Amino acid sequence: SQKEQTESLKKFEEEKKQLTAKFNSEKQQLVASSSGAAQKFESEKNANSNLITKLESEKKQLIEKLESSEKLKIETAQKFDADKKQLTAKLESRTPTRRSSPPSWNQLRRQLLKLRRSRTKTRNNSPQRTTNCRRRFNNSRR
Repeated sequence: SQKEQTESLKKFEEEKKQLTAKFNSEKQQLVASSSGAAQKFESEKNANSNLITKLESEKKQLIEKLESSEKLKIETAQKFDADKKQLTAKLESRTPTRRSSPPSWNQLRRQLLKLRRSRTKTRNNSPQRTTNCRRRFNNSRR
C-alpha cells in the first residue's frame, strides 16, 4: 500500500509539473498577446490624438478664414452703400437736361439703323456671310 501511495504521489507530482508547465506557457502567451494589444492600443491612441490636434488646428484656420471673409463682406457692403449714397447725391445735385421732350420718331429710327449697321459690321466680317445677308435682303425686297 505504501508503494501504491508513492506511485500515486509520483503520478500526482508529474501531473502537477505538466499542468504548471502548461499553465505557465498559456500565461506567457496571454501576457505577450496582451502586451502586444496594449502597445497597439497606445499607438492607435497616439495616432488619434495627433489626428485630433491636426483637425483642431484646421478648424481654427477655417474659423479664422470665415471670420475674415465675413469682415470683408461687411466692409464691401459698407463701401458699396457709401458709394451708392455718393452717386445718388451726385445725380440729385445735377441740373436737369436741356431737352425735356422725348426724341422724335425720326431720331429713334436713325439710332436704330446706326445700331443695326454697327452690329452687322462687328458680328462677323466673313465675305460669305455678307453675300448671304445681301441675298436674303434682296429676296425679302421682291
